[in-house]
Amino acid sequence: MSAVPPDELLHRIGQTQPPLSGTESVPLGLAALTAVGFPATWLAVRHLQVMAHEGSRALVGSAMGMKILGVKLMPDATGVTGMRPGGSGGRFLAAPGRVPGASVGTQTAAAYEISWLLMLSGIRIVACHWTAAADAAALARLPRIGRPAWAWLWLAGTVAALAAGGSMLI
Repeated sequence: MSAVPPDELLHRIGQTQPPLSGTESVPLGLAALTAVGFPATWLAVRHLQVMAHEGSRALVGSAMGMKILGVKLMPDATGVTGMRPGGSGGRFLAAPGRVPGASVGTQTAAAYEISWLLMLSGIRIVACHWTAAADAAALARLPRIGRPAWAWLWLAGTVAALAAGGSMLI
């Protein structure tokens, strides 16, 4: 595979794919709900959710100038992102492009399915962890708001993300 010339990369920035119709998006959302809702499929899907969660932490931490020490994913579908002050701070270079061999329609459908999976799995994670979540414990120490308040805020945020994201996908 050859490198994409810089002028082509600049041209692709901000480029969007045509959205799927509601009749194409809703079945993808139902498939994601099925994957998140059944214990057998959840055992696999929860690992994808943790990878996305910890990867997002590393990305945001790096963008904020933190040095990323590592991301550890555990067999029980939990993870830890180690970081400390003093990284290179926000030196991201986007390399927009397409997956070789995959049609634009296939890539768009895959992006929709991943979006549905992450939004729905977020709600499942809140329901599973509730006040026992490490994030809720860490936040509870900051402004002296108890774990249940953070758990309810976490649930409200994930439901709002599903509503907002779902409305964009349909």
